[in-house]
Amino acid sequence: MPVKMHAIAVVLNSSNRLQVFVAGAHSGQVYTCELTNGPQGNWLGGPWAFIAGPTDTLQLAVAKNANGLLELFALRSNGRVWHNKQTDATSYSSWAGWDDINAVDWKQIVIGTNADGRLEVFALVDGGQAFHLWQESPGGIWSGTGFFEGTGWKGLAVGSNADGRLELFAIGPDNSGHHTAQLVPNGAWSDWGPLVGHSWDQITVISNLDGRLELFILAAGDALHMWQIPPTGDPCQPYVNSLNHARANLAAIIENPDHTANELKAATQAVASAENALRGCRANPQLVGWSDPASFGARDLRFIQVGRNADGRLELFALGGNLLIYHIWMTAANNGWIDQWDNLGVTAQQFVVALDELGRLVVLYTKSDGLVHVLGQVVGGWTAPRPEWLSDPEPRPTVKLTANVKRIDKGQSTTLSWTSSAATSLSIDQGIGPVALPSGSRVVTPLSSLTYTITAAALGGIVTDTQHITVDQPPPPPPPPPTGISSIPYFNCTDEMLHFWLKDLTAGTAWTDAGSLPSQKDEFGGCHASGAPLLVHLPAVHAYRIVAVMPSRCDDPDNPDCVRWRNEVIGDPAGVQLPSIDVG
Repeated sequence: MPVKMHAIAVVLNSSNRLQVFVAGAHSGQVYTCELTNGPQGNWLGGPWAFIAGPTDTLQLAVAKNANGLLELFALRSNGRVWHNKQTDATSYSSWAGWDDINAVDWKQIVIGTNADGRLEVFALVDGGQAFHLWQESPGGIWSGTGFFEGTGWKGLAVGSNADGRLELFAIGPDNSGHHTAQLVPNGAWSDWGPLVGHSWDQITVISNLDGRLELFILAAGDALHMWQIPPTGDPCQPYVNSLNHARANLAAIIENPDHTANELKAATQAVASAENALRGCRANPQLVGWSDPASFGARDLRFIQVGRNADGRLELFALGGNLLIYHIWMTAANNGWIDQWDNLGVTAQQFVVALDELGRLVVLYTKSDGLVHVLGQVVGGWTAPRPEWLSDPEPRPTVKLTANVKRIDKGQSTTLSWTSSAATSLSIDQGIGPVALPSGSRVVTPLSSLTYTITAAALGGIVTDTQHITVDQPPPPPPPPPTGISSIPYFNCTDEMLHFWLKDLTAGTAWTDAGSLPSQKDEFGGCHASGAPLLVHLPAVHAYRIVAVMPSRCDDPDNPDCVRWRNEVIGDPAGVQLPSIDVG
């Protein structure tokens, strides 16, 4: 899934282009790109710029300073918040670098802009306390954190009144609505006040063309809205409440004998500020009341967002239980709404709504594939659903490994070749190691059959491919020739001398003289009494014929009358001595 759910933010930057921020699903780090409207009304995005950041981003929030530079906040899974600032308003990819703002256990971030241009960040923390921090000057450094009274808050939304006063809305511990507002533009805040309603799950707020705030509520699957109206009762009652609170705090400090001079000074200044705010309200009442909630007649909604059209008409978008995106809109600016919902014909997991440089609403949504899809307004309605999406900032790499010859003889070589896309590193096993990106080749000479595996790594994942090379081994060499000459020991057990003759039957050679042996017979009839045996050598692994003749008769090996003994043997290839033979 290329984009993490909930980690999408969009803003109209100083180049009058929608700038999108996402956290990659694999790394959790942050990418940004600009959207442009193509010649066919299609939206084009990119290229993505990598601005790093934490590896566990859960939520992104972005706002534009008065000088046009963007400020970006990334809420991490551990509740810490990192901050980054654009360094060049004309370059969407130029950023100063991340810093940790020392936030602890934050769960939600919303950003408002004060009347003097200073940004102010509001956050919920574990336990439901609401905090805020603000720029000390427009586009300048950030203050430390302050907090609002109360705990158990569950959701925040911030809007700007027509006179520039910020107003903060919250879902209370009992799922009812509450709000607090600046007493004067850029100033201190009133106490929390209740709003009519219950079972609230999500809130979002926007200004009407006439400056009135309108609050939209997701409650038990229905969409509700309520809007500012002329107040009933004392329009300055919030200022009275704030003054009473400041006076009570001053009295408590005075009664405490251990109070410090700084505590007394701060409490005294708070009373004076509240008195001035009340006098200003009496002279020019600015606060307004709120209507009761009104239903849009929906059921099974999961999420809502609101935008304002170029002509001032508000338009509400909702994600249904069937994952279709629905919308409903005002019939005229500051006026009533059409009677029933329409759907945009697309399904989504999540979406955000933005306004482009021409005042057209744009919906960026993610589907089950995780890609960011874009749907925009055209004359007369909305673009037909088309397969338009932004490229994956962390695409899954691809890799292919091939060989020009897959079967070789031992001692031969083959060439491995590879191609890849979106990989940040490539390596091949079998002792090769890292190889060139995105493609290349390597000559290898394996000694035996083996499989090469190439691994492509990137933030988008790790993939592999293999190539098997078969190595044919040469036939075994013939056995070595005999290393020695075999022999046969003969003993003469006759009464007279014997003459031995040898003939190579395999080679067909003539008789050769193998030597003579005198009688070795003893008085007891044995033949081993004296002398060593005669060794008849067999020089090859051939068939041989051996005869013993009695020279006293004749010395012709071919004459049967002369031959006393004969046998035929085969030479031993190991060149060993064969068993002895007694000739008798």
